[in-house]
Amino acid sequence: MATFAHVLSHALMITGFVFVMMLVIEYVNVLSRGMLIKYARSSFLGQYVIAGLLGLIPGCLGAFTVVAMYSHRMFSLGALVTAMIATSGDEAFVMLSLFPHDALLLFALLFLISIPAGLSVDVVAGKYRPVWMKGIGYHSTEELPCEGFQIHSGESCHLFSLNNFKEKWKEAAGIRSILLAVLV
Repeated sequence: MATFAHVLSHALMITGFVFVMMLVIEYVNVLSRGMLIKYARSSFLGQYVIAGLLGLIPGCLGAFTVVAMYSHRMFSLGALVTAMIATSGDEAFVMLSLFPHDALLLFALLFLISIPAGLSVDVVAGKYRPVWMKGIGYHSTEELPCEGFQIHSGESCHLFSLNNFKEKWKEAAGIRSILLAVLV
């Protein structure tokens, strides 16, 4: 039987992992100036394909990434369902080591099933309007004022610049120190 400390440590570890994934998604979105999200939203199957591919990543990384995208209203409920159907989680590592050929076939089958399933969820739920459904009534999430990521279009982003890191660290050293301590 698991002790309270054991359960608490796992809960904190998973919470920290999800938090770090949300930070990484924010960073990649700012770095790409929102191009991945624009592609996912403008393409008929874009968000489903991206969600399915992220779901195929062994472990929880891809699934947590899609959950973070969904929580920012960047992916629809159907895209979330797509990722959850496509994922095998930590079991993917075991399957790849014990029966790699069959595991890859299973992953491909899950991917192919997940996309129409996710699309069906969105069509039934009415939360997402593909291009071919224009004119059919639904309630859009695009009307919500707090949706999405900040792009910071006027600012330039220097990827892993040591000088930039030092300057930004000094600007909010207290807050960043607390964040670093929590993450460690």
